[in-house]
Amino acid sequence: MNRQQDPLDDAALRALYRRSQGTISPQTTARLHRGRHAALQVADTPRFGWRLPLAAGFAAVFALAIGLRLALPGDTPGVPAPAPAPALAAATPAGPLDDELGDALAGLEESPDFYRWLADNETTLLALE
Repeated sequence: MNRQQDPLDDAALRALYRRSQGTISPQTTARLHRGRHAALQVADTPRFGWRLPLAAGFAAVFALAIGLRLALPGDTPGVPAPAPAPALAAATPAGPLDDELGDALAGLEESPDFYRWLADNETTLLALE
């Protein structure tokens, strides 16, 4: 919303400012000057003081602690270790499973139909390529 300023308006405003400035007493001018100077001095002081560096320090310490905790392996103090899982071999006897598996594999090794079936599938796969 910039609008072009008319030079006549600018000149009229400057003349009005000069006339108004002549009617202000020197005491009021000095008081306004001191107030403006004090306001500028207050604006230059930092607003956060010690709070911002303190907060940044705490954040850095916590980040370092989390990083160290993730980097170092080991047990967590105060947390009990989980119970070891029972061995699978102790739960089920290995003998019957091994015998059944051995019988099934022996039946496939001795069956000529199995090898014919493999050969038929191999020619089908080669034809598809």
